[in-house]
Amino acid sequence: METKTEKLLVIPYLASDAQGGELETAVNGWIAKCDDILRIVIIGDESAVVKRLCKECKAEFVECSRAKEHAGEPALDIAHKMRKIIALYGDKYKGCIWSYDDIYPVNKIAFTAIRSLKIIANDMNGNEKSPNHFQRNMFRTKEALIKAGKPTYNYCTHLPVWYDFNKLEQLLTEFNCDFEPYLINALYYNWYYDKPSSRRIDVSAPGNKYKLGLYGNGVTPEDVYKAVDSGVRFINNSEKGWSRELILAVRKAINL
Repeated sequence: METKTEKLLVIPYLASDAQGGELETAVNGWIAKCDDILRIVIIGDESAVVKRLCKECKAEFVECSRAKEHAGEPALDIAHKMRKIIALYGDKYKGCIWSYDDIYPVNKIAFTAIRSLKIIANDMNGNEKSPNHFQRNMFRTKEALIKAGKPTYNYCTHLPVWYDFNKLEQLLTEFNCDFEPYLINALYYNWYYDKPSSRRIDVSAPGNKYKLGLYGNGVTPEDVYKAVDSGVRFINNSEKGWSRELILAVRKAINL
């Protein structure tokens, strides 16, 4: 049995993208549902919400606002934040759990579930000419992996992941991620876990117990309650899928 040790949990926060209730729900969800002892670090913009969470939940805050030159390329901003986290915490921790403020733990979470390899498809299909930065960066990431002879599984599940700091730092440098935007999670996991025999869990498969996505896809509060009761580990949302009604349903379902 794995010994419970303190894990570093990092949550990037961009105040201008917050719609209401996400960060508080995420942080309190982690505290309530994670099996391990967590050192929670919020990195990004300071706000009244962040200050309150630092006081009430003993979270830590690292100021690292998105630079103007990263405004159109969030992947560069993420790489910058990763570099800062490694510089500040790399001497004490081997790695970190990397999550986001719109990912909510809703049932008990074991560290093994975070470290497991999770995909949503066996391949990535980006678009080099898309006006959407995510699609362009998916295309770029796939091209780099093909060139290196690596697989191109789609790891963009919008679920928490584990990064080993040494491996992550090497990857950021190898691909010049401070200046060239890639989907870092897909790059990392295809690069370091490239064996065909590696067990990958498709969280898009019917009946998966990893996540329920709120993506403007008609999910109701009743669906949230049923998902939590069935044992789904995480609920996440997109900007389009956020609503106060659904956030309140998530909070109610996990007794927040």
